[in-house]
Amino acid sequence: MNKGYAEYNAKRDLYIPSYRQLSNYSHLINMSKNGFYVHSASDLPKTLARVAQIVENDNRQVSKLAQHLKADTHIQSAYNVWHFLKMNINYRKDTLGLEEIRDCERSYYDRRIGIDCEDFTVFAASLMLQMGYKASMYVVDYDNKNNEYDHIFAVTGEYIIDPVWSIFNEEPTSKKIEEKTLKYEFYTNRAR
Repeated sequence: MNKGYAEYNAKRDLYIPSYRQLSNYSHLINMSKNGFYVHSASDLPKTLARVAQIVENDNRQVSKLAQHLKADTHIQSAYNVWHFLKMNINYRKDTLGLEEIRDCERSYYDRRIGIDCEDFTVFAASLMLQMGYKASMYVVDYDNKNNEYDHIFAVTGEYIIDPVWSIFNEEPTSKKIEEKTLKYEFYTNRAR
């Protein structure tokens, strides 16, 4: 599989997955053509509200997969989530001018054609909530053009889960000019 715009580099990886890697995970997560929402890419509040709604209300979609990926420590669990997403789901930018937001079942259904950063955020945050950890989303503006935010990723505790990037627990600092960040913490009491 294509590993995203930032190619995975095992030599730079400081961790190794502790979960059993399978050729197919369909018995741990359903695939669905539902759970696909589209609106204008310029409506950031609507995007953030939809991402939060999906994570908070639909995170149970990944309960079996979360148990498969969960490790003994928070950092290893976060790494396992990052590694699973990086190795099993392709990255693809949304259609120009549109924001395409998927729940986890739809993202897994679209894993070969690819999903965008907000879909990875939904997936990662949902998995971490199902493992019993807190999760947040960070929305960042790396290029400081037009006062628009251009990337979103999940954070759990102090660990960054961004499968679009090639390294676990790091931001693409080479892109960063003057970062502006919005943070939203998901409600953990809705994890099921």
